[in-house]
Amino acid sequence: MDVIETAYKALEPIRERGIQVQEGWYDEHYKNLHITLWPLTETPEASSDDGLEVETAGLQVTIFSTTEQESLRQEIKQLLTGAGAAYQGTDQQQTRIEAGVYIRPLRFLFYEERSQ
Repeated sequence: MDVIETAYKALEPIRERGIQVQEGWYDEHYKNLHITLWPLTETPEASSDDGLEVETAGLQVTIFSTTEQESLRQEIKQLLTGAGAAYQGTDQQQTRIEAGVYIRPLRFLFYEERSQ
């Protein structure tokens, strides 16, 4: 399961507005608003007759900005849940004071049924 590819496609409306969406972590050289995608653990969830039936994969999406981006956070949540992800929550908003950057992580879980 490629959660990065799935998320990248789901977030196309945001990318079309010129907002950078990339795999990886914060790019300190890119001071504009940007969103990063970071894959988390893939886990087998259900199996029978020695075959995998369901696989889950986690994804962290992080918004980096110099201002609060609540409406963008809501849009990301809507787009990814619309693409089949389950919203897992978010940490408290974090602000790196020294850099003046708002860091807003969101976590999602994708499920994929496997045919045997």
